[in-house]
Amino acid sequence: MLLLASARTYRVWTYRVSHDQLLIRSSRNSEHSLNSDLMFDGVMYMALPSLMHVIEVYKEPRESARRSIPSFRELDFTFRLRSSNQDYWVAAGGLRVEENELGLWETHLQWEPIT
Repeated sequence: MLLLASARTYRVWTYRVSHDQLLIRSSRNSEHSLNSDLMFDGVMYMALPSLMHVIEVYKEPRESARRSIPSFRELDFTFRLRSSNQDYWVAAGGLRVEENELGLWETHLQWEPIT
């Protein structure tokens, strides 16, 4: 199932180990007044480049993941990111897609400061 199709450039922005969260962002610029954020929760597996141009994001059935992910385990959801005629994978508990005006290093990902 296609979840997102975008001609924007996205890059891996943040990975938070404490909550297994991944943020892939297309940051706002002179062409786009809003960031476009892909926020994955409960990440168990990822195989993707740090920079992707023109992407499509699909929610894939487990059968597709078994064929494509070498160390597949029963995971909540598997997402296929297609860019430049290549497929990349993220297995996670969920995905939120959001547009926002956050600053360059601001995110909606949860984090706990070290005290």
